[in-house]
Amino acid sequence: MKRFLPFLLLVIVTTFVFLVAELRYPLFFFQDDNVSQYLPNAVHAWRSLFHGGQLSFYNFHQFAGFPTLATGQSGILYPFNYIATSLSLLFTKDFYYSVDIFAYIHILGGVIGMFILINYISQKRTHTPHNPNFNACLPAFLGACIWGFSNYVWFVGNAWHSMLSIVMYTPFMIYFSLRLLDEQKFKWITLLVLTRVFYFFLGHPQFFVYSCIAEFLVMACLVRYEFKEGKNPLNFIKWYLSSYIFTLMLSLPLLLPMFHQVSVSVDRSAKMDPGLYIGPINLSGYLIGLLFPSADPETIPDFRKMAYVGIIPVIIVWAYSAKILWDKIRRKIPRKEKWLNISYFLIILYLLWTFGILAAPLYVVPILNRFRWTFKFLIFVNFFIALFSAFLLDTITSRLRGRNRILLIIILVQLVGSVYAIGFSEFYSLGNRTDTVPYSTELVEHIVDDNKLINIGFQRDGSKLPSAQHLTSNNATFFGKYYFHGYEVLLSNNQCEILLNLLHWDGVNESNADELTPIILKLREWGVKWYVTDNSYVYPLDYGFVEEYKDAERTLYSDPLAKPIFYFYRGENSVVDYEIGYNGIKISTNSQTADNLTVNFYHNPFIRGFIDGNSVDLTSTDLKQIKMSVPAGTHEIFIEYWDPYFYAGCLISGVCALIALVWLAAKSKTLRKKFRRNLDKKI
Repeated sequence: MKRFLPFLLLVIVTTFVFLVAELRYPLFFFQDDNVSQYLPNAVHAWRSLFHGGQLSFYNFHQFAGFPTLATGQSGILYPFNYIATSLSLLFTKDFYYSVDIFAYIHILGGVIGMFILINYISQKRTHTPHNPNFNACLPAFLGACIWGFSNYVWFVGNAWHSMLSIVMYTPFMIYFSLRLLDEQKFKWITLLVLTRVFYFFLGHPQFFVYSCIAEFLVMACLVRYEFKEGKNPLNFIKWYLSSYIFTLMLSLPLLLPMFHQVSVSVDRSAKMDPGLYIGPINLSGYLIGLLFPSADPETIPDFRKMAYVGIIPVIIVWAYSAKILWDKIRRKIPRKEKWLNISYFLIILYLLWTFGILAAPLYVVPILNRFRWTFKFLIFVNFFIALFSAFLLDTITSRLRGRNRILLIIILVQLVGSVYAIGFSEFYSLGNRTDTVPYSTELVEHIVDDNKLINIGFQRDGSKLPSAQHLTSNNATFFGKYYFHGYEVLLSNNQCEILLNLLHWDGVNESNADELTPIILKLREWGVKWYVTDNSYVYPLDYGFVEEYKDAERTLYSDPLAKPIFYFYRGENSVVDYEIGYNGIKISTNSQTADNLTVNFYHNPFIRGFIDGNSVDLTSTDLKQIKMSVPAGTHEIFIEYWDPYFYAGCLISGVCALIALVWLAAKSKTLRKKFRRNLDKKI
């Protein structure tokens, strides 16, 4: 039981911090992209799996249809998405707490992972076996608290749920890499590869690549030390490089669809503008925030709010930096300690990267120049500060009497500072939620069919999150409605030509009738029947719209001239019934004559059609809607999205996994025979 006591205490401490945060600021992590993108996508994936019995590859609710798995961030292959949404539904009867449960799982996992990592390194540093005594684990406990309860984790994680994957997976990736360095065994390479693959399936390659870089830098430093100490790490290097080959092979079911989607996307198919690549930088705000966890609501992102990791870690790093400088002045050779040197070096490296100094030379790297904002590297500064603080305090207090009492006081001070910064200082997010929860459904209930809707007249404020009550971003998915726009950075260039040339962010802003008229005419062709307008916005509305609902902030209009979802070129033919599913659409038709059927969704090249079970060719209209030729008579039509890259990835991954299992079985058999021969010789 003593062995599990530290983990039990970490669960208790993490739960306590969460309760404080949630009681002070309910739905703490339900902000910014977590509201407008993650939750609707997660709910859609959950409904597709548990109501439709299939993974969600496509979403007809946004953009007149767009691929979900291929765009990555929907996390279709990531189990914790389904666990979080299921637990929220189980305990609260709704989905709103899905993000906070997701955050709790990942922060708790990160805290435990950091404890395991530091505890293992501490054993290696002191050359002591595993000690179940909790007092021997105090430095690791401190490092775990610094890592999991830093402001960056909470006040950036409450906007970007995917950032929390860094918190959980980075410690485990480095830990399993260390175990592989010490023992080249199948167990460690398997756990390392599975951790990476699990992480990648979250669907955010930017943070995955960043964690892999951090892992690689740590291992590169250690390999350098191995050579300096006269050891030969070449066997480890082979195993380590092989682990990335295995990771690549097993990641293909998501990697191939995402690679294709990125290649055709309007926003990520080429390198970013250097200004967007580096993004906002505020060194003075960062230095202030290291000591005072205050917030400036006018600054986005606010470095003062993101910087705080605790007073004690900051004092430790600054004092050590001053000592190094003093030793340089005195020309004194400092005592070399491997892990202190590695973690301190990486703190400096990531600070230089965060504030743009290393960004320029790395801009030439093809993958890295697709990722925006270098301030995202700040979390790795915190990671190595946590490592460094734990190792240095372990070294210093090991020579002191009352070591455990001192460390307990330091941990208590650190926790008090973290609880204050998270739960009692000014709340902050990259984009604050503007809607009360649960959402009102009065307006939604007046949208009585499956025709598309759009916003008109709303002015987007960069510091204010678009409202779910206006059905902006991906919130139509949450309500089960169909919005002609949405929020997705990997939308294809062809689809963006239709949507972005017609609309602005999340809707129509034109106030001039001359500008509005051609837009309304095209929206009618796309079957946009419902218009949600801002009451405070006045513009000429002379298009025959019918007011359906109005409250203090919103008005809902319907357009009787909008095209239906499905229609034949000739009026005598009709659609009898239809069902819009999660990856496909079923349509029952009654055609007096052969005719062309228009399906008012975007013609994605991976959508295929069937009539009475027989495959048919699909074409597109001038506006890129789906069009198909339907013979006379009564027919059952099925249109579905089928991603060839996903199935090709599954096939390749399956074959590679099978080959690896056969190889491992043969290798294991060889090793057993070798062991028996050696045993026989000894006997």
